[in-house]
Amino acid sequence: MLNGADAGKMASDHKNPLIDVPGSVPWAMRWQGPENVIYGHAVHSRTEPRVDAHSGYACYGIDTGCVFGGRLTALVLPDGKPPEFAQVQAKREYYPWGANRGGND
Repeated sequence: MLNGADAGKMASDHKNPLIDVPGSVPWAMRWQGPENVIYGHAVHSRTEPRVDAHSGYACYGIDTGCVFGGRLTALVLPDGKPPEFAQVQAKREYYPWGANRGGND
């Protein structure tokens, strides 16, 4: 997972990219916009997508860990309406969640 370190540089634990690096915050919290961003490959939860709402724009993290037994998530952008999430539950856990998260859920 890429995170913005305190010094403004990107930080990642290359041995285990799903672990946050101490002293860092998710990059989406530091996004200055004005574009909306939809991203994946950064599991924050196996059930809920991550939304970092800012003034006039947002970052949507749609990776909900399907491979870890979570959900497959899509962001639907209906014309003239707020974004919506559509999800399908994984049939099984294809890779152990705790193996990459240090046992945290």
